[in-house]
Amino acid sequence: SFVPKTIVVMGQGIYVLCSKNRSQSLRWIAYQTTVAVTFASWLIITYGGLTVPNRATSVAVPPERFHTPSLNTGTPRELSAAVIPYTFFAFSSGFSVGPSVRELHVSRDRVSLLKHLPTVAPLMLLFGTLFFIGVVQLWRQTDMARLLLLWLMIPMVGVLAISATTNVAYNVRYVCAALPAYIFILAVGITAVRKRSVQLGVLIAVLSANGVSLAQYYFNPRYAKADARGAARYLESVGDSRDVILLVGNSGPFRHYYQGN
Repeated sequence: SFVPKTIVVMGQGIYVLCSKNRSQSLRWIAYQTTVAVTFASWLIITYGGLTVPNRATSVAVPPERFHTPSLNTGTPRELSAAVIPYTFFAFSSGFSVGPSVRELHVSRDRVSLLKHLPTVAPLMLLFGTLFFIGVVQLWRQTDMARLLLLWLMIPMVGVLAISATTNVAYNVRYVCAALPAYIFILAVGITAVRKRSVQLGVLIAVLSANGVSLAQYYFNPRYAKADARGAARYLESVGDSRDVILLVGNSGPFRHYYQGN
């Protein structure tokens, strides 16, 4: 049901259709046709207006509130070409190194970003170099480079196109299915290093970068997500039946923890 994942099938399909083994292509088409019919049925029901809302509810809801979801959900947001390098940065070191997501929501101007250059630049150099070496190494040896690059780039381009033509904002998690291809390319880049001690050092550097990111995610409040659990416990302890709770933004995490009425 995570619609952006279907774009991965397109990337892998292009690779299969361009291969020399026609029998394999025909088998792939037959299989994907079955999958596509099943998926399209769900897509039409969910996004095509065929769902019937459940009106058996204890709360009176105005008829105009009932609506079907669409690709134009949300509000228009800024779309910048910087989302692609940011996606690679997030794939490399997560969201807990350099500017936090909260800080990026506040300001993404050049002055704000340059403050993080001493942290971001070494990571870009490390992972960018490994990625380049990995692609070159794969391209010389096998057509695996074509598969991995299609697997990596088609989801990004697809989600970028959706964001450019609808109100669906580009989000790194929408292209997370491309992450395995990126990791494979990095792994090839690491193994391409001939000297064993240097190879080990590069691997330690990659794991250390991710270790720092994880440590900051769990222990640095600057990178922590909103404390929905703490807010729910506080409101449970001080609220009563006369109070009204107003939620702004994503209410899912709060509703998960809140046990009150």
